[in-house]
Amino acid sequence: MKRLESLTYIGLLAVLVLGAYIRFIPILETGTEWLADLDPYRNLRAVNEVISNCRMPLFDNLSAAPNGTYATYSTSQGYYMLSSALTLISGSSASLFLSFSPVIYEVALLLVVYVFGTEVANSRWAGLFAAFFVAIPRGWAMISLIGTCPLAENLGAVVFPLVLLLFWKCTVQKRKSFLLFSGLLLGISLLIHPVTYFYLVITIFVYVVLMCIIKRHGRMLVIGLEVLVISFFAVLIQFFSIRDFGYLSSFTHGALWLASLQPVYPVIDFYVVFYEVGGLVLFLSLMAFILVFLDRKWNYLILASCSIVMFGIIAMSLVVSLRPLLANVPFGAFIILSHRVMMPYLPLVLSLLGGIFVAEYLLPWVRTDNKLKCQISFKKAVAAFVLIIVFIAVSLPSIQSSLEYSANYKWASWAKKYAPLFKWAKDNTNASDVFILNEISLGEVVKTIAKRPIVFTLSYQDLVTPNLVKRMWLQSSVFIKGYDENLAQRLLYEFNVSYVIVIKNQSNLDILNKKYVFPAPDDSFPLYLQWMDSKEYLERIYSDLNLGFYVYFVHRDRLFNGEISLPEVEP
Repeated sequence: MKRLESLTYIGLLAVLVLGAYIRFIPILETGTEWLADLDPYRNLRAVNEVISNCRMPLFDNLSAAPNGTYATYSTSQGYYMLSSALTLISGSSASLFLSFSPVIYEVALLLVVYVFGTEVANSRWAGLFAAFFVAIPRGWAMISLIGTCPLAENLGAVVFPLVLLLFWKCTVQKRKSFLLFSGLLLGISLLIHPVTYFYLVITIFVYVVLMCIIKRHGRMLVIGLEVLVISFFAVLIQFFSIRDFGYLSSFTHGALWLASLQPVYPVIDFYVVFYEVGGLVLFLSLMAFILVFLDRKWNYLILASCSIVMFGIIAMSLVVSLRPLLANVPFGAFIILSHRVMMPYLPLVLSLLGGIFVAEYLLPWVRTDNKLKCQISFKKAVAAFVLIIVFIAVSLPSIQSSLEYSANYKWASWAKKYAPLFKWAKDNTNASDVFILNEISLGEVVKTIAKRPIVFTLSYQDLVTPNLVKRMWLQSSVFIKGYDENLAQRLLYEFNVSYVIVIKNQSNLDILNKKYVFPAPDDSFPLYLQWMDSKEYLERIYSDLNLGFYVYFVHRDRLFNGEISLPEVEP
């Protein structure tokens, strides 16, 4: 084996260490008992339920309080089952395994990306540079892969490029084995996370259409249909698992509301893409995209097709007038919530295109034959080495940014701070008591740690409820001054709320103004507490001044329970 070829393996090892270390930093910061980001505790509850019941549960009495819902475990079933099995095999707790899972999946992802780039470009350098670029994103591009964030996208990120690679090999080599494996893995991707399946299906469709137009070969259309048919086993599993398909339409409605609130976290723009993917990778991938069509490099068309799909989704999500229409389309929520594109599918595709451009056009002296035997002179080897050093130097700010982002990702530390609140709730309240918090994200932790139902969070099972708007009115009218007091009392009565929790200096949903606000700045917080204390139906029964949380008991017999109409507010 040539020395230069050996260097790619050394480089790959370095990239694996770098990527794993970045994802490991939050574990060093917060340990393995506390999970971070979005709604990972829904995943933890699901895995624990599978381990306890030895099967996938259907009903979750902690979600969508006070009645519970069938929606909680209707998606990501494959992810839950695999995580449960690996937890049992490892002999660890579900929290411990889920904490380490991003590191495990990151190594698998980088290996898949390396193989993808190597196969498509017939150059190990393409795979190496692509893996390097994947290892150092930030923001939404990293958030689903970082530290103790065991979302299903961790596994979906590995499956996504693997399906594309297998389908590409199926179209190029026309072997039935690749057709079968790509179809089966495509179906499994639906069980891991529906958004992964959706993006893959759209990408495959666009790729097949472009190949039919360019190559004038109708056989491509047949191959695409065959792969989709093979994947339908997973569609049937989901069909029989979801009791009420109204949840799907409710989710798109919830996505429409999320996109209407300010600041609009779930909708990203092209500036976010530039900032988080990085100007270098964007430039290289754009050059590769252009050269796919100029030089007729149809081997790379599947990646170009994927980038067209991803950027198209971002563009559509930014058109506000288009969102109501998308909310009435199946899977429209995956377009409205365009941050899902950055978690982590778009960065993978752009990194692969960027790595291909480096190997194909910036390292033209590194050529390989079909046996991957490098032919290179000493001068070209020196030039290649210098170019690699330059790329690493240019990428140092991105590496530093990724390390800092990972080190400053304090969600788990913030949640851990309120452990006394969770313990008090578990020790001093009944399992059926319903809670409402002004800090929406913390509600999911209360569900899992204290095992108490919460009226409203931003987790999936609460967004799919048909009375989502009513729950948002409850959230706003209870915690924000200026709302109708009778409305707050009536909704507290209707949702059978027993405890109201105020967390100091946390934002809350203001449905009238469609934004997240701080109900009380730090300097006026004592006046805010006086306002809460003055409500005759609320009684403060527990508080921690150091941690800044206050628990109020709701006297149900003092609540207004007459008829009242909700003001109409459209997303």
